[in-house]
Parts: sequence; C-alpha cells; structure tokens
Amino acid sequence: MPNPKKKTANNRQTPLVLRKEDNASLPVVGIGASAGGLEAIEQFFTHLPSNSGIAFVIITHLDRTHVSIMPELIKNILI
Repeated sequence: MPNPKKKTANNRQTPLVLRKEDNASLPVVGIGASAGGLEAIEQFFTHLPSNSGIAFVIITHLDRTHVSIMPELIKNILI
C-alpha cells in the first residue's frame, strides 16, 4: 500500500489521491456529525493509522444558510 500522504514543495503533507486501478477494493466509510462533532472527528482520525487504505466521507449537519469553516478545520486535522 503506498504512503497515503506525500510531501509538497512547502513541506506540508497532502492526501494522496488513489486511482481506481491502484486499489480496486478501496472501502468507503461515511461519518456523520453535527457542528459540535469536530472534537470526536479529530479524536477518531488521530487514532487511525494514516495508511489505513480507507476513504472517508464526512457529512456534517449544519444550517444551509450558515457559513462554516468546518471543511478547513477538518483539513487541518488530516494534514
């Protein structure tokens, strides 16, 4: 299994995008959380190996009219 993160020019790690032919049986896991679920998401990913071979979809319950920084916060957890 390839390392799921790669170094970029600015020395930050970014998720590696897997092509279908790289791993045809890549499991996908959905995680749902309310706006207060950020801490639980952070704890979950902190304890998960970075090379788990699993794709995660995070769905948050937020008011559609509310501007959220949740995507940026989750990105910072994963990088």
